Amino acid sequence: MSPALPAVEDVLTLPSLIELAVPPEWEDINGHVNVQHYLAIYERATPGVLAQLGLSEDAVREQRFGVFDLAHHIRYIAEIHVGDRVSGHLRYVSKSAKRVLGVFFIVNHTRERLAATIEFLAIGADLEARRAAAWPDSVVEHLGALVDTHTQLRWPVPLSGVLSS
Repeated sequence: MSPALPAVEDVLTLPSLIELAVPPEWEDINGHVNVQHYLAIYERATPGVLAQLGLSEDAVREQRFGVFDLAHHIRYIAEIHVGDRVSGHLRYVSKSAKRVLGVFFIVNHTRERLAATIEFLAIGADLEARRAAAWPDSVVEHLGALVDTHTQLRWPVPLSGVLSS
């Protein structure tokens, strides 16, 4: 049984980390957006995600601390087509000293539908050692506040049950 999905209106209470119109080159032979581009939307939201964590791209380069994704679970809910306006929104679910679990929602504004969810498990990373590292204090502060705030939301988080922080 699939987990319950939130309403589009609920997802839109989260900040938009990316907004775009789907370009023609993303269309596949089936006449909709190819699966690889759902992750492209997620990836293009990275600057917004880093900002939420209190990390600018310059800070990542200077502090040599970043974030690596360990796993994804993608749920395709409704097709996206060329020209559709979409946005990406992130809900943080839980965190540990080194990891964070969250769900990235792709909303199709053109069709007023939730298009996909990307559940992810990410880890703090020492970019010099190329290894897992504990979150810096500044990130702990931001991440803790986000998890606390998002835990209080009263709408369902569609978790697969296969990932945990």
